[in-house]
Amino acid sequence: MASAFGRGFAALGLNPFVTASPWGMLFCGDFRRKELADLKQVATLPAPMPRSVARRKTKKSAAKRFKMTASGKLLRRKPGLRHLASSKSSKRKRKLGKAGQVHETMVDRIKECLPFA
Repeated sequence: MASAFGRGFAALGLNPFVTASPWGMLFCGDFRRKELADLKQVATLPAPMPRSVARRKTKKSAAKRFKMTASGKLLRRKPGLRHLASSKSSKRKRKLGKAGQVHETMVDRIKECLPFA
């Protein structure tokens, strides 16, 4: 006869005439204190491992690409000046060399990556 825990009653040191209820609890009119203590010992679970405190870290890839101004705006480099620059006008290259602002739809996502900026 198997108990609610999947082991035999004899392995738990319990009375073999005890019946298992649908709720997983064992019922019998003549339980002894030792049998109850054994049952509680089997049913207890080990304490969970303590969790470490979460730390916010800067995403280094974002830190290398963006700069926060004193007023809270985000600056970025403009694309298009790495190669094939001979076909671009001097005015266009001059404007591409200056920093641009990050669009307002991207600001929140980038600020999450830079918690200390």
